[in-house]
Amino acid sequence: MSDLSDDERAAITHWAHYGQVGEPVTERFTPDDDERARLAGFIRPQSGVWPDRFDIDQTRALVNGFPRRDMEDKWVIYSDDLRADGTTTVHFHRSWTGLQVLSVDLLVDETGSSSIAARWEMDPDALNNPSEEFARTSFSEVCRWVLGMRPAT
Repeated sequence: MSDLSDDERAAITHWAHYGQVGEPVTERFTPDDDERARLAGFIRPQSGVWPDRFDIDQTRALVNGFPRRDMEDKWVIYSDDLRADGTTTVHFHRSWTGLQVLSVDLLVDETGSSSIAARWEMDPDALNNPSEEFARTSFSEVCRWVLGMRPAT
């Protein structure tokens, strides 16, 4: 690795964490029973409020989620059914291990959604250097890179 430039090392690190650019999902992905059996819950979660707002397109991308299709897909993302109070939870798992890295609770309305709570993994045996900052950075980059979300205009 010493022959690699800093940019090349950064690109390899990014690929290892986020995988290939995601293909847009046009319908909501719901894991089947076999996939759900592979996906693990949090080991040592921490929670807090992430006061994010998402427009209609961003909300659709979050709720539709992302299935693992290829080995280069590093994430499995899915949402729960919309509850009577207008909320849903979007789950973010590593595709190979099934580890749940984070989840975000959304309050969905006619203009998009608002994040009302977030949970993230804090087990140091499951993640290298877990922190809220790591979870926020991962969330932002997974939304951009994997889900194809663009900033609201």
